[in-house]
Amino acid sequence: MQETYLRLIKALNRTEIEHPPIFLFFVARNVANSLGKRRRFEADLFRQVTDVHLASGVDETIRTEEQVVARQQLRLVAAAIDELPPRCREVFLLSAFDGLANGEIGARLGISRNMVEKHLMKALLHTRRRCADFF
Repeated sequence: MQETYLRLIKALNRTEIEHPPIFLFFVARNVANSLGKRRRFEADLFRQVTDVHLASGVDETIRTEEQVVARQQLRLVAAAIDELPPRCREVFLLSAFDGLANGEIGARLGISRNMVEKHLMKALLHTRRRCADFF
């Protein structure tokens, strides 16, 4: 709800909206889609990490330890992504999880390709710094 409100406020500052209720619906739908994609990605990422470890024929203790480490790594990455500013996070998620090209992201968000690249660099540097202990 907060993300929808923030996007609505930003849009109101940039342009005049002819049909606010319709615009609000589309903004809320886009926010929900982004959040759903992110949650599915995180669930898939976690499932892949644990499936790989469970499939190996290693001792149960080692698998448990690896699962704990994998969960910690996933939490660390998720926390690093959550710490990003909203627009930066949105650009990062569209690039990393939706696989959109920089030009497509810029067109979708109404920003320049150069700005998309700046957001991506900021997101990658931040994530790398925050996750340096694990990766």
